[in-house]
Amino acid sequence: MISKLSEKVQNEGLVNELRNLNADDGTIWKYVKPFKKKFKNIPNLISPAGIGNTDQEKANFLADSLEKQFTLNNVSDPDTEEIVSDSVTCFRINNNYPSELNDPPFPPEIVKCIKKLKINKAPGIDSINNKILKNLPWNIILNLNTIIHKIMTIGHFPSRWKTATVVPILKPGKDPTDTSSYRPISLLPSISKIADPH
Repeated sequence: MISKLSEKVQNEGLVNELRNLNADDGTIWKYVKPFKKKFKNIPNLISPAGIGNTDQEKANFLADSLEKQFTLNNVSDPDTEEIVSDSVTCFRINNNYPSELNDPPFPPEIVKCIKKLKINKAPGIDSINNKILKNLPWNIILNLNTIIHKIMTIGHFPSRWKTATVVPILKPGKDPTDTSSYRPISLLPSISKIADPH
């Protein structure tokens, strides 16, 4: 009972603190700064094209290396693609899927989805990490719910929510100056993960 009361007091204090944040006077940035992770710098990279010193050169060297490591599987078959496209169109027209898949979520469902997010995951292009999402006040949850409703009504998922930031990760025990020592990970905005299951 005491722990629940303590949690309620902390949550109310956090809500009041969040309400008083303002982008104009800088208080919002002081609050957000501790939530942001700092990325480690990649050292100068050596590739067949030379040595990459600037961020742009390093990015180009890594892109070239990854392009050589990962090639597209060209297994598409025009006949199969046409069959799939026709099936999807027919499926949508006939509306044969359960109606609950079309039902927009309610705010408690969004809260449940946010609770499932892992706290230690890196943020996407929007720099909003899961820790921030887990501390959203109720009025922002309601706004997010409205946005998800609109997405489902219009049938358009925001392109920014589908845009991933690709981050190179050094493979364990590998030479950090060698471009082939890195593997990519794609970081999508966490908000898209909340909207996607619905």
